[in-house]
Amino acid sequence: MGSPAGSGQPGVADPLPTRFALGHGGSAEQKQELIVKVTDLYCAMFGEAVRDNTMVLVDEVDEV
Repeated sequence: MGSPAGSGQPGVADPLPTRFALGHGGSAEQKQELIVKVTDLYCAMFGEAVRDNTMVLVDEVDEV
C-alpha cells in the first residue's frame, strides 16, 4: 500500500502540513480546537502513524 504521505519508504510518513488563514482572528481556544480537529481528521484518514508528522499552521490575516 505504500506510505501514508508518499515518503517513498514503507511505514515512514512525510510531514502533512495544513495551513488555514483566519480573518478576524479567533480566540486561542478556537485555534486550538481547529488544530486538534484537523489533526484528528488526518489520523482518521491516514492512520495514527501520521499524528507525529502532522503540522497545522494557523495564520491570522486582515482579510480572507
